[in-house]
Amino acid sequence: MSASPRQAVLRRSRDASAARGVFMPQLSTWVRQSVAGILALGLVLTLNVWLGELEPGNSWSLWYGGVAVFLLLAALALAGRRRAQATATRLRLGSARAWLDLHLAGGVVFLVLVLMHGGFRWPTGALGRLLLVLSIWTVASGLLGLLAQRILPRILASSLSVEVLYQRADELVDELRQRARRVASEAGPPISSFYESSLERRFARLQPRWSYLLDVSGGRQQWRRGFDHLAERVDDSAGRALSELERMLQTKIEIDASYSVQRALRWWLWLHVPTSILLVFAVALHVGANLYY
Repeated sequence: MSASPRQAVLRRSRDASAARGVFMPQLSTWVRQSVAGILALGLVLTLNVWLGELEPGNSWSLWYGGVAVFLLLAALALAGRRRAQATATRLRLGSARAWLDLHLAGGVVFLVLVLMHGGFRWPTGALGRLLLVLSIWTVASGLLGLLAQRILPRILASSLSVEVLYQRADELVDELRQRARRVASEAGPPISSFYESSLERRFARLQPRWSYLLDVSGGRQQWRRGFDHLAERVDDSAGRALSELERMLQTKIEIDASYSVQRALRWWLWLHVPTSILLVFAVALHVGANLYY
């Protein structure tokens, strides 16, 4: 027997929580790895300054660049691991969390190596500038995404009573709209008039907003005023219908808020993935140009 749309769409899913646990790395692990890598580079940099010069193009700089390329490829290996997760599990190539820790720590150390490769100077060539900007953007957007993935789901869990499957949010909104319209119609005026003037547009469609990232309640105190005002003027039967409409509106707003947060997490990838791809091509062009000339 298949689950109803409401059961399928609204759920406090243990699977969803487990999935977040898999792709939410322990902060201390990748931070420790990053700090260890930066400290090691600090020792190498001290030796570099003592024995030679911190100058772009010398042997030290080439070594920094080579290690940076290696770390970039290692960080990108996460994408391949996730695409072939079954194979990676069968070959015991490590957990997804361990690979994500590697991805994060490798990215941070990669950026430090890029700065060392350029002698901590603003590049003079256009390609060098592009490489530096792409490197900073890629690492910064990755850390921003990590922060969002740690904070936003907690906001949902603590502030909302429902969790919505992103792909089926529209289906639940349609169901709520039909129920709300039926309740308002059966209650008659003034409930039906209140629904048509104040609520119908709220139930009309899924309404994601960036403001939900700051206030997942959707301005609850403000929209409740209309309900409170009308509740004082209706009998008990209409009051029950009004209370049911209020509960459904609360559910609708929580659906909008949940969808908005999930959409933000998905859109974050457009800040990170395209620049990562551009960075790989820019690094390949940089390495090829240096080998050719």
